[in-house]
Amino acid sequence: MNKELSAENVILTDEEALKEFLLDIDCLNSLKPWISRVNIFDVLKVSRTEIRHSNMLSWLLDANENHGLNDNFIKNILQIIVKKNRGYFESKKINVLELLTLDFSNFVIMREWNNIDILLISKEDKLVICIENKIGSAEHDNQLERYQEKVEATYQKSEGYDAIYIFLTPDKDEASDADNWIS
Repeated sequence: MNKELSAENVILTDEEALKEFLLDIDCLNSLKPWISRVNIFDVLKVSRTEIRHSNMLSWLLDANENHGLNDNFIKNILQIIVKKNRGYFESKKINVLELLTLDFSNFVIMREWNNIDILLISKEDKLVICIENKIGSAEHDNQLERYQEKVEATYQKSEGYDAIYIFLTPDKDEASDADNWIS
């Protein structure tokens, strides 16, 4: 069954329309006024401390933590990432519709697994999300390549795992491996 968008005179399949809808959900907009005024990292005097940022991100990304956001934070982050990097997901053959509708409560969040800052793993959904967080430092010693090799050796494609690699930095640095890592 097709849906027609008369304003643009474009015909979308139901799956495409659902993908577009999921990418437009702004579930955390109510937090924007608060977060634009307060930077908790500045308050705590740790705004350039990578390990504190990674700890906070891990807490927010964990749907089972006590922040009360459930999986809304991770879903919002992934929506932003998918919107800006659709080609990455197409090249990796990652089903965006499945990704955006996952229940992230079954993901395990690991910190500093094999020196990887944050690793989200779902054995049930066969998905790994690897985040390398850089604040005040640069990549070194082929670390992105090494981290990817460790993830792929442990969570193999042959077992049906997909992996998403994210290079996160407030300085908007590009990952050295832009084909495999989203900056």
